[in-house]
Amino acid sequence: MKVRTTGGEIGWIQTGEQKGVQIDFDCKSMPSSSYRPINGTILADRCFNKFSLTSLSVENNSKTDAVIILTSLEGTIELAFFVQAGHDYRESGIHFGDYYVFIATGFEWNPGNSRFDIPEAYEQLTEPLSEETGASIKIEIGTVSDEQADSLKIDPNSFPLIEGCKKAT
Repeated sequence: MKVRTTGGEIGWIQTGEQKGVQIDFDCKSMPSSSYRPINGTILADRCFNKFSLTSLSVENNSKTDAVIILTSLEGTIELAFFVQAGHDYRESGIHFGDYYVFIATGFEWNPGNSRFDIPEAYEQLTEPLSEETGASIKIEIGTVSDEQADSLKIDPNSFPLIEGCKKAT
């Protein structure tokens, strides 16, 4: 749990270290909080076929964390996962089909509003991702190359909400 002392210092309390922590207010009045999921944490998964040969690899060469969201062309969130700064992640078992790809980068992921508390960018790939059986798709973040897919910056309010796999707007 992320905490702030009465002296204004910020720190983390790990499991087993809660002794002496007291919360003197109703939990409903507690502000939403952020955290840093481990690399490859699945934030949403609409029953992807884990036996499919199709995979998606993400190389995050940036200094910020990233959340990758795949939506159907109708806007339903199909898959969302977290890639820490400087790490790679590969997700296998992606269904055959076409997907819009959204990428958010920043610090302090806040699952309560599906946004980074300290955002860097919200983007959408300009072309839908077409999954073919057995294909291996690669997305690079923080690298400029001729092979990199084009993306457009988008308004943070256009970034899909992950909670409950709601449809993207």
